[in-house]
Amino acid sequence: MRRGLLIACVVVSSVQVQAVESPLPTWAEADRADVKAGRWIPGSLLLTDEVPAGEAPPEKREPLPEPTAEELAVDPTPLIQVPESFLSDYFNERPKSRLIDPQRLLSSWQFQDRLAFLDHHATDSSVDLVIYVFGMNQEIPGQVRVEELAERLYSTGRQTAVICYFLGAPKRSVLYLSPSLTDKVSGIEQNRALQSSVVKSMEKSDAVDQLEAFSLQMSIRLYWLERMLSGGVIPEGIISGNEEPEPKVMVPGASERLNRMIPPQWRLPGGVILGGILVTASMSVWLRQRVRYRFPEFEVEPRLGGDHGAGIGAVISFADASVSPAQQRDQVPDDLGRS
Repeated sequence: MRRGLLIACVVVSSVQVQAVESPLPTWAEADRADVKAGRWIPGSLLLTDEVPAGEAPPEKREPLPEPTAEELAVDPTPLIQVPESFLSDYFNERPKSRLIDPQRLLSSWQFQDRLAFLDHHATDSSVDLVIYVFGMNQEIPGQVRVEELAERLYSTGRQTAVICYFLGAPKRSVLYLSPSLTDKVSGIEQNRALQSSVVKSMEKSDAVDQLEAFSLQMSIRLYWLERMLSGGVIPEGIISGNEEPEPKVMVPGASERLNRMIPPQWRLPGGVILGGILVTASMSVWLRQRVRYRFPEFEVEPRLGGDHGAGIGAVISFADASVSPAQQRDQVPDDLGRS
């Protein structure tokens, strides 16, 4: 142990001796004179681009070109085309539903919920809202000519706003108007309606919630466009793209959905029949609660010459168990009734 401490002390002593003996940097007389005269500031080479004497100048490099707007807008995620097997379901004919999702990207209840909202919008507006749902990383094949979709399928019938919506990527959504609306609504107003709906959808994080917010805001924008076409005055906030007063949009309940499922000619008879059934059921329950049973009094035959037998009681039986005992007068004979 002592030998180890002795060796350590010797090593430390040698290091201290070497540190003391190493020469310290000294100023040259010329440098000292330049510093005192203010002609040279130590460390100034680090703050300037001047090349020290005796060193080669650095090579000049051309600055990299700035990226264009198109390059910045490119999504790094590669896009895939919509499977060809679904193209006919999307674009061959005018759909009967206002929500088109042949790939079933939405669950059953999500689809029904969004479809109910679009149907409810159609009852309150003269402009239908039809939404085609695609995947987030999908693109429509070029041979489809989707820009002619509204003109080809929605040139007749109700005025329609067609949305190609990419679930999870609302910024890629595209708005097309039927020919009857294209001539009346400027491209600026169409772009404002689309951008306002995209901004509202981006406030949500879930893809389905984004679709809900998008469709709700687009419904509001179509309301104002419809008001503008009818000669109404649009608030200044709508024109400038600021926050607009939202009209009250009611989501249909279960009774309203049921009412739309029943044809108009069957609503009155169906209501009368349903009311009669409810009244009959209510009366039946009320009568059952108030019913009282009265059992008739019978003279019991004597047993062994007396009113009571040795531990043998009288058994009163009735023929029909479904009829009140008060309405039955015939007693069924029983073995215990025999003397």
